[in-house]
Parts: sequence; C-alpha cells; structure tokens
Amino acid sequence: MKIELPINGLTHHDLQGPGLREAYVAVAKGRQVVLIAQPCAFDLSCVAVYDEARYIGNVMSEYTTTAQQVLMASAEEMLCGTIVAVEKEGYRLRVDCGDCPVVSEEEVRQRLPRGLGEWTTSVARMMHCERLQRVVAMEKVLTSHLRNGGPAAVDATVRVADALSDLLRFDLSSEMRCSRKLFCKLLSDSGVQELVEAGERMMAACQRVGGDHQMADFGEWAKKELSRGILANRMLSETKGVARQKVVQEARALPGGLYELWQTDVTEFARVVYGMWLSRDELLRMLSCLIWLDRTAEEEVCTLTEEDVFVRRVVDETKLLFKHERNKADGIRQVMNKLGRSDAETELDAWIEGRETPAARAIEEQTGAIERVLRQQAEALRQMARQPRTETINGDKYVMESGSQQVQMALPLGTDAAEVAGRLTGGVHQ
Repeated sequence: MKIELPINGLTHHDLQGPGLREAYVAVAKGRQVVLIAQPCAFDLSCVAVYDEARYIGNVMSEYTTTAQQVLMASAEEMLCGTIVAVEKEGYRLRVDCGDCPVVSEEEVRQRLPRGLGEWTTSVARMMHCERLQRVVAMEKVLTSHLRNGGPAAVDATVRVADALSDLLRFDLSSEMRCSRKLFCKLLSDSGVQELVEAGERMMAACQRVGGDHQMADFGEWAKKELSRGILANRMLSETKGVARQKVVQEARALPGGLYELWQTDVTEFARVVYGMWLSRDELLRMLSCLIWLDRTAEEEVCTLTEEDVFVRRVVDETKLLFKHERNKADGIRQVMNKLGRSDAETELDAWIEGRETPAARAIEEQTGAIERVLRQQAEALRQMARQPRTETINGDKYVMESGSQQVQMALPLGTDAAEVAGRLTGGVHQ
C-alpha cells in the first residue's frame, strides 16, 4: 500500500523559535525523516516525525490511523519517508513513505482504545444542538453535491465546503474526523481548480482545529452557549431524582481528568476531548453530565440566603489571592513535598480551586493558610462595621484590601457585618 502522510505542528516542537521553521522548510524537500509512535496526553495515537535529532512535527490527526496501521505492521515500529512537498506557506509538509505493509483498522482500534469505554452517567443525554445539527446537514449536502453535481454545481459545492470548514471546530467527534478526511481527498482529486482550492482551505481548517484558538472556541461554546441552551434545560427536566453526589462520582470517573479540566481550563479540556476520538453520542453524554453538574450547582447557590452568598464570595476571593501570590503557593508546595507527595502541583491547584481531596485537607491542616487570611478578612469586616456605610441599590458598599488587591462587594442591607465576620472565621480562635 502506497503511503503519503501530511505533517503539521511545525511550530510546536524543535522548530519553534524565530526563523527556525522558515529556515527548515527552505531546505526540507528531499530530506529523510523517521516516523515513530509517540503517545501524548492529548492523543494516544500521536505519531511524531524526526529529522535526525530534531522533532519537527506530527502526522496530521486525520491520518494517524493510517500511520499506525503501518507502524504496527513494522517489526521495528518505525517508518522512514522522504519529504516531497512543502504546503500552505511552510506550515505543513507531505512525506512519501513508499509501499508499506499494513494491519487492519480494527487491529489499530483494539490496540489503541479510544472513546469513553464503559463509562456511563445517570444524566439524560442532550439532543444534538442546532450547531451540531448544522454540521451534520452540511456533511450530507456536501456529499450530495460531490456525488451528483456537475460543472454547473461547482460554485454551490465550494460554498457548502467553505461553510463546513468554518464549523469544523465545533464538532470534535470521530465521525467528523473521518468525514473531513474523505471530503479533503474528494475535493483534491476532483481535478476542478475551484474544488481543489476548497479542499486546500478545508485541509487548512482541519489543521487549525487542534490549535489554542479553536480549542478555546469549543470550550467556551460548550461551557456557555450549550450550557444555557434550550436543550440543556430539557436535559435538566428529564433528569429527576438523581443524587448530585452520584453524578459527581460519575464525572470523576471520566478518563483523562476531564471533570477537573472542565472546572479549571476549558481549552485543555477541549484538547483532551479532541484526542480521545469520541463519537457524537459519547461527546453529548459526557457534556450532558458536566453541564448538569454546573447547572445544579447554580440551583444550590440560588437556595442560599443573601448573607450565605456574601460569605461564599469572600471565601472565593480569598482563595483567588493564592493564585496570584505565588510566594504563598510555593510555601504550600514545600509542605506538600515534605508530606511525600510527588504530585504537589496538581494537589495545590485542587486546593486553590477549593476541590476536596485528602491532600487538599492536609494542606489546610499543615499550614492554616486559609484560616489566617480569613481572620484578616474578618477583621477588615469588623473595621468596616465601625465606619460609615454607603447605601447602594444592592446593599451597603464595603471595600476590603488584601495584600496588593482590593475587593469590593455589597453586603445585603440590614446585615450585621460583625456577625458575618464571625461566620467567616468558622469558630477559629482569635
């Protein structure tokens, strides 16, 4: 089987830095490279490309299955090739690997399991949202144009292909990865200049999907637009009588640390999801679980009194300070290391985010850092209780200073600030 593979990611590894990529691609054509399976946190099927000692890029994600078919058939588990083309202003290479034996795609799937496996959730699965429905529709329309269209349909086919290219970043499913690879090939092989150019634009869009901006777009869309949509509301109404703690345990069982990433970094969350090759059904099941937890947490907050909400905000602001005052965080890391923890960074982040872990509890027991800062906040509130209060439409305006930061918030009218200060310390002895 003759194998040609596109290589991208030229700016992410040993070619990053001013002028390095440009200098390399200027002499790249004809150079010999070696392809090696190199699993990473974001994609178990990742195939790295080396030119001598330099790690120059990766096989484009749509083609990693093909590359793995060859690598698994090779006794040396490596593949040699020659760079035959530099594409798209030097951001992508094409490598000719010649005729190679291959294993079946089924064997690749068995040796590189993808998806969520046996993971399940008690939350009802959301239906396809309007944006995903539009992606599926564009797939079918483009398929129809490519099968049945003639010369008169070229312009229409180009418009549909460009519309699909613009939507690719919102569908990280395995179905879309397979479809867009096929579409790029069909457009490129059409022999019609306009369609070939549309195929090149789609290929470039495919290459960008894994980038920071596209991953951030997906994460923000899922966290905000999808979470607030009518389908999320319907999912909430269809999930009745389910204990929230049970769903939390289900979310924590998600592979790849997805639950923690959803809470802390939606861009990294999207990148891990992209590397897992989830089906659309798995993607929606997973998002339904995480969105349900977000929405039910909001409902819990809504049941609190105004004073409870105020106290929670002060505590949140206090914890936020430790993200920025790294000297305190470094001290806590040292405590973690003394406790014999090798994952001090992860556990510290858990503590900063207020997530419950045994090590996070140990941090509080060993340092008393939160208690000390809360005492400072409580004392600031006591001082404010003795000062004139400015009435606002939302309550009494107070200004608290903590370190180099100033925190402003409104205490509900009629609330005793000294009483709130006492509650903040949680019974800690002065």
